[in-house]
Amino acid sequence: MVAAAPFGSCCENLRQAMHSKTNSTFQLEGDVLFLIIGIVPMQNQTGYFSKPIRFCPFCGSELQTADQIAAWDQKQ
Repeated sequence: MVAAAPFGSCCENLRQAMHSKTNSTFQLEGDVLFLIIGIVPMQNQTGYFSKPIRFCPFCGSELQTADQIAAWDQKQ
């Protein structure tokens, strides 16, 4: 099996967005990349609503397959 390229290697825009320390809306959970689409302030913490992203929002390259996302979801 060929190893997948690291997230952010498809284009400079995604690389910069993922590595922005204070403003990144991307997060890795295991081997799946998520985009945070909602932030909910709660009494003792901040809640996040995120969705796995299949294609790069900047260049359109496929980042992960539907099967990879489904496999991650099955583990949860």
